[in-house]
Amino acid sequence: MKKLIYLFVLLGAMVSCEDDIDDNTPAFQGTIDGEFFRATQLGVTPGEDDVWILEGTMTVEKITLQIVDLNTGIYGLGENLRNTGTYTKEGDGTFFTGETGNTGNVTISEYNTEENFISGVFKFTANNEDGSVNVQDGIFYRVPIIGTPPAPVPMP
Repeated sequence: MKKLIYLFVLLGAMVSCEDDIDDNTPAFQGTIDGEFFRATQLGVTPGEDDVWILEGTMTVEKITLQIVDLNTGIYGLGENLRNTGTYTKEGDGTFFTGETGNTGNVTISEYNTEENFISGVFKFTANNEDGSVNVQDGIFYRVPIIGTPPAPVPMP
């Protein structure tokens, strides 16, 4: 009889369980100086001088990643003026990655040319005249490419 009661309790628990998972696709999020950031507007657009702009905006905050390529790989930020990361917050100004070495990176793990999206991770430290911000644990997932993406370069 005890086994029968345990079986009913187990079945009741299984039936009452439901998936309560928010669909967070596409996604662009991370932490800024330890504070959670989740973009409500996001996308990838072609920029000037053959760069791509990956941007996520949340009310008065914005993270912008400028990279030279959308192919899978690791792109150092701050190594040159073409790969950069910026953080802007209304009232605090804009913080930029430095020009004197790698201050972070963007790793593109997926570039889907059929459905036009990219996925990957990022982190960087950015500065302005008033101080610095540390952007960590950045994730972008299935962010739509708006505009004409280049054809992927075949790997040798």
